[in-house]
Amino acid sequence: MSVVKRMEWTLPWLLCTFTLWSITGLVAKADDTTEGQNLAQKTLTLTKAIDEELATDFQGEVLLRQHGRPLYLSPRATSDEAYATKGNLYVIGSMSKTVFAAFYLAQHEAQLNQPLDQNALSAILRRPAPLTPLMLLSHTSEINRNGSGLHDKKQGDKAAFVYSNANYQLLARLLFPAPSSTEPSVQSNIQQDHKPGLQVALNDFFISQQWDIQAQTGELSQIMARQPRLKAGFQEQLTENGPRFTATELTISEPELASGLLIASVDGMADFQDRLFGGKLLTASALNAMVTPWAEREHRWGPMSYGLGLQIVDTPLEYSHSGYVPGYMSLMLYYPESGLQLVMLDNVSRDLADMERAFARMDKLRLLVREYANSL
Repeated sequence: MSVVKRMEWTLPWLLCTFTLWSITGLVAKADDTTEGQNLAQKTLTLTKAIDEELATDFQGEVLLRQHGRPLYLSPRATSDEAYATKGNLYVIGSMSKTVFAAFYLAQHEAQLNQPLDQNALSAILRRPAPLTPLMLLSHTSEINRNGSGLHDKKQGDKAAFVYSNANYQLLARLLFPAPSSTEPSVQSNIQQDHKPGLQVALNDFFISQQWDIQAQTGELSQIMARQPRLKAGFQEQLTENGPRFTATELTISEPELASGLLIASVDGMADFQDRLFGGKLLTASALNAMVTPWAEREHRWGPMSYGLGLQIVDTPLEYSHSGYVPGYMSLMLYYPESGLQLVMLDNVSRDLADMERAFARMDKLRLLVREYANSL
């Protein structure tokens, strides 16, 4: 039997309950006006379309919320009803960058534009001009995609956007140098003050915000033993006989927590987005820095801007990020003008041999939600 065969759901009426409850509330709020009825119908059409999109070969979870109120929650596949109310945990891929950027700004906003000590960088990453945390968080540092050196691409007179996990991992290493570093005397301009490691600092941050997000390190199998809510990930390989799936094996190091290997539930990520974009997490200046377009990014969705760990598209204004690591795929969308958001977490990574197919579900969900947001 395929490991991605749709499971029997423990809460079969959950979707219906949330959808009917939400739509009833929308209509009541509008005092049964034609406008309210039209909105309720639009919402019902959207939730049905999402449900149809998830009907085949999907074991992950999708949550659609507006101003903190759920409009859609996909049924949760779990082997233990005790975990059903909280939902499962997934590796969230590069959505970790958005979380880490917010964590950094909450703790170190004043240092965002301060030059980093060149002596703290490996020789291949040193450059004539000063390097700042803002450049790392916006992928405008001139570090190349695989982190093996610098690139010389330009956007006008500025360094071009080049997406690289190395940007976030470097900032994590500067914030929290490994105790076993071969260069214990190396210092950055970021204050250390005998801080705990990145994993501890992140978890303290998540606990203080009451988010269902975690920083875990080590082998994935060991993490799953410690945290049973974490779903095993599977990698798809396309073959002549159809898709084949193998369990993923990951080993998570501390710097990778910053770039792509945090774990979270859909509720945890939705709570994070509500608090971040609701202005309840960062100072106004820090949030403004995060949502400022620092670079232009070419993307399969078309041209977009990139802030600090954040993709930005206009009309309607959309903040987003997606993630892809072996065994997991993820997407989060937020529309600040309407308070609408979607979080999708999946424990199957589709074969990148067919890119259009691999990201088809993610792209369709984004199209559906974006069209709905544009109609509000």
